[in-house]
Amino acid sequence: MKYALLSCCARLIRSPRFFKGGMNLVGSAYADKAFELLKSTPTEVTTDKIFTSIILSVQYASFSKLNHSLYLIGKYGYSAKNI
Repeated sequence: MKYALLSCCARLIRSPRFFKGGMNLVGSAYADKAFELLKSTPTEVTTDKIFTSIILSVQYASFSKLNHSLYLIGKYGYSAKNI
């Protein structure tokens, strides 16, 4: 969850000094790391993973990576009903 929060908070920085991409991709490295961590243990569903998937699905939608966003919504959104 910390990488998902870092990806969200990185977008709030007004002028990032160390980022060399466009402003719409700020925080994408943190989001990719959080996505890989979520995919590493797909069978365990916790509330932490559900909150992380919500944050990341919004982040990936803003990065125009809709396939990642829809994967997270489909995988953890359905699992949230069962908790």
